[in-house]
Amino acid sequence: MTTALAAALAAYGLPSRRSLPDRPLSADHWERVLGEARDDRTIGLLSQAIAEGSFAATPEQAEAAYDVHAEAMGLAVVLERVMLDVVDLLNGAGIDHRVLKGSAVAHLVYPDPSLRPFGDVDLLVPAHHVDRAVATLVDAGYLRERPQLRPGFDRRFAKSVSFTSPHGLPVDLHRTLAAGRFGLTLAADDLFDSSAVLVLAGRRLAALAADERFLHACYHAALGSSVPPVLALRDIAQMLLTSDVDLTGVQRRCQAWRGQAVLARAVVLAWETLALADSVPLVVWARSYQPSASERWVLRAHTVQRSGGTQALTALAAIRGNQDKVAFLWAMVAPQRAFLGEGRARYWRWWGRGASALARSKRG
Repeated sequence: MTTALAAALAAYGLPSRRSLPDRPLSADHWERVLGEARDDRTIGLLSQAIAEGSFAATPEQAEAAYDVHAEAMGLAVVLERVMLDVVDLLNGAGIDHRVLKGSAVAHLVYPDPSLRPFGDVDLLVPAHHVDRAVATLVDAGYLRERPQLRPGFDRRFAKSVSFTSPHGLPVDLHRTLAAGRFGLTLAADDLFDSSAVLVLAGRRLAALAADERFLHACYHAALGSSVPPVLALRDIAQMLLTSDVDLTGVQRRCQAWRGQAVLARAVVLAWETLALADSVPLVVWARSYQPSASERWVLRAHTVQRSGGTQALTALAAIRGNQDKVAFLWAMVAPQRAFLGEGRARYWRWWGRGASALARSKRG
């Protein structure tokens, strides 16, 4: 559950009805708040609020916040170095790509990138280059966290492939922007039709264009859990209130992706959680949007129920062509041994999760 103070901190600098403390917190309360800010990655906002006198803190509390913020920024610098290494590998292999999420949002959306810490590296590659991109990273010493369900699954159906860099840091190579049905109904290849320029260490990198970056933030917030991270909601509000987002274009593209329910849920959650005072036409639309029964079922699979088996069931309806449907089902029913590991117990646990997902879908 997001606390009121965590939400107020995430809303800092925006027109919010939430307030920050006007006197220093007790030692115990402060430690909880500092821990939340570290975990929520709102430590940049906390440090700014303290520095500007908007969050009352003792000198010791201020110093502690600045130290945690410095650690977060140190990690960000290292992650950006890893990202540049991955970009070099992809460029060397002739693979197009787009920088996603953390670094791109920090530099392109916020007035100061230090306000927006992040914890991993995310890049998008075209579906038809996924296998080659995975092989390129593996050959360079990046450790894939788990084998694919069956050969070809990554480039046809997966959301992303996760790696650990040679430095021990997380790297995600994305095929699309979401798991399950919503990831399959969006036209991922169209994301490469345009781009924004991200300048990092004197280099010009390609990131998602503003509209697509906003939609990705909405998908990330709305489909992760029943209670989205407050920083993901801040990203949505920050983009909508301060960036050049084409609202008409966003709604048109989202309709083509069959993701209106995702957009509406994300925007409403951002405005309600952060208690934002300013309204924009997209917020009015989002509050009035009524998802269909099918949309509610798919949203539950990504939030309340949140299981891979249930998400797989929702994805099946979005897969076009009998051959692809059969390939997807076969991967779900009979994953390769490398994915499951050794022993029958792993196989039966996999089947058990699938059966549980099917039972939940029938009850829902």
